Amino acid sequence: DEPRLEQAFAALGVGHPPRARGAVSNSDNNTGGAPQPQGATHHGGGTRGGGRGRNDAGVVVLAEVGARRGSAVAAEEPAAAAAAAAAAVPQADSEACLPLGQAVAACWTDDQTKQLAGMASLRKLLALETTPPIREVLNTSVLPRILQLLGKSNPNIQFEAAWALTNICSGTTEDTEIVVSAGAVPLLITMVDASEVGEQCMWCLSNIAGDCTKFRDCSIRAGLLEILTSLASRGFTGVRSSVSAERPASSVCSNTVHALCNICRGKPAPCIKPDVSLFVTAVSRVGTEESMVDLLWAIAYLSETLVDLVIHSATTLSFVIKHLSHPNMKLLVPALRTIGNIVTGTKLQTQVVLDAGCLPLMSNLLSSQKRAIRREVCWAVSNIVADESDQIQRVIDAGLVPKLQEIMCYDEDTISKEACWALTNAITSGRPEQVRAIGCGCVPGLCQHLATDNVQLLQSALDALATLATIPELATELYSCGWDRLCVLRHSSKTEAVRARCGRLCDLLEQSRG
Repeated sequence: DEPRLEQAFAALGVGHPPRARGAVSNSDNNTGGAPQPQGATHHGGGTRGGGRGRNDAGVVVLAEVGARRGSAVAAEEPAAAAAAAAAAVPQADSEACLPLGQAVAACWTDDQTKQLAGMASLRKLLALETTPPIREVLNTSVLPRILQLLGKSNPNIQFEAAWALTNICSGTTEDTEIVVSAGAVPLLITMVDASEVGEQCMWCLSNIAGDCTKFRDCSIRAGLLEILTSLASRGFTGVRSSVSAERPASSVCSNTVHALCNICRGKPAPCIKPDVSLFVTAVSRVGTEESMVDLLWAIAYLSETLVDLVIHSATTLSFVIKHLSHPNMKLLVPALRTIGNIVTGTKLQTQVVLDAGCLPLMSNLLSSQKRAIRREVCWAVSNIVADESDQIQRVIDAGLVPKLQEIMCYDEDTISKEACWALTNAITSGRPEQVRAIGCGCVPGLCQHLATDNVQLLQSALDALATLATIPELATELYSCGWDRLCVLRHSSKTEAVRARCGRLCDLLEQSRG
């Protein structure tokens, strides 16, 4: 089986782990799932004849992003964050870090100086890079006090409290559930705009939403999407910090879009319809490359169930398609995922992305050095040509057919199979002149796949060969390279449908030879 999710993404060399600078756990919100049999429900809102959904057996699943981030440094500019990270290892600051018991006691005092020292010590302990004592801190019952201090007016104490919560919520789902059950989410959302630690609160909310679908939906119900939309509508400005009067827009953008990505991911899909074009416009102005990656993945997640939300916005669709030619795989992969999701939809939905100019870019990607990219493109094309002759013609005109033929004949097996699906779908759905144009050069590769153990692909290949057998010169070629294998399958296949197809095809070939 093809490696799923993280393994597949790692094979691309573009891994996107949680942006962790402290404790990180594996999120249970993995959208990959087990491979489903052929004919699984399509993503994208439609079923297209011979098209296949993303989780069909043998179809590659490019990996996803999101999840949670701990922080040994607070939300700040990248250069400052890097410098602070080097100095933030608790062992190097041991004199300023109280033991756990003393830190908790200091938090419960009424002395703000002691409160600050206690909260800072908890934050440093929670930022340990190996085995941070998250559960030990929670077992002290100090969480209610952390939330109380987060709501107090002293911004330095608030900052430490928000930072500590951020690291707690980079732990296990059980750790995060304790924070959510204590009522942290509504408080954090309120403080994004109304406090001087808004950006750190946003980081914590992102961690919570990225933990699992339960907490994602809890965050959405509490109004997280509305806060994210408000920030995007004003260009990610106006968020204050205890460090400076106003946080840089690029920094606020990073945390905001990461939170958006987290509330868009997961199965079942969230019940939201964000104004994606608003985020695209705002991120395009001030966002870093990392923010672009998160936004593209948010769009990819949404396109699994809300295709129209993407294709009905020219701004959004243009943003996605332009990244199909980006040299950075981190940006290209989610853009390609989105296009793949869209073309599993209806003919009209597919037509929109074709009209937007995706095919020439996809043709280029068929020559990618990344095997997962080639395979994903072949899979997408197999859905584009599933049952619409006009769209088949667009694929022919864009020059994809010779590349698909080459991949079917010479690429490794898993990719070759996807190219075979694309070509067989086109042959069985095309007009006579299209069948002739596609079929020339296809027969040897299709005959290779007569040895496949994938019964559905075998049947599709036999149907395509039966169509090509009506063309005299191709029938002669098929007899030469496929007759022996067809005779074997006709008598030895365990599948009745395969035996029947082989019988009909053998009869056609005998008739063509007079």
